[in-house]
Amino acid sequence: MCSHTLTSAFIDIMGSFKRFIEFKIPVYCVILSLYVLITYCHRDFDAVAYILLTGERGSGKTTALDIFRRLSPSTPRLSSMLSSAAFYRAINKHPELIIFDEVHESRSESWHKIETVLLNGYRADGVVLLADKKDATSLLEYDVYGPKLLANIEGLKNKAILSRIINIPMYKREKPGERLLFTRDGQLLKQKKRGLKNSLPMRLSIRK
Repeated sequence: MCSHTLTSAFIDIMGSFKRFIEFKIPVYCVILSLYVLITYCHRDFDAVAYILLTGERGSGKTTALDIFRRLSPSTPRLSSMLSSAAFYRAINKHPELIIFDEVHESRSESWHKIETVLLNGYRADGVVLLADKKDATSLLEYDVYGPKLLANIEGLKNKAILSRIINIPMYKREKPGERLLFTRDGQLLKQKKRGLKNSLPMRLSIRK
């Protein structure tokens, strides 16, 4: 992998975030930009942290998620209302980046499925086991390893999950800034994504 190509991609991704989001702490923009690159090469790592975006409404969380959706290789839209098997199967099929927006801790079945994924999906050998309904003596194994991007207002309290998370607080702009408009900017971000796919193999083989 050419270091010039990788550096250029990183700078280009940073530019996309800076254009639409104001970062009071500049290193947060660096972290998010690197995380986009990780979605192309997470299999080269034994473990990967999650990103949690927190902040009040209008702080740029949704904009950040939209940029990730358009720059990462694959970001399926998941519903926690899916059956457990369908939920884990979707994650198994699209491991590059899973986004959980407006995620809230509760005693619900929906949160239990997300919690199970977050507790197991940070390690390269992270799997979820489910009983096979067709064969009571067998277990179905779902690979849930890979980058995860979460967003909510209040943060999370589960200490085990927090130990796997990089928390990035988001803040409202002090002055009105440029907004991400899909009709104008969506196609440009898609073009950048195609450029990333062409220049960055799904595995960067950084260990070589």
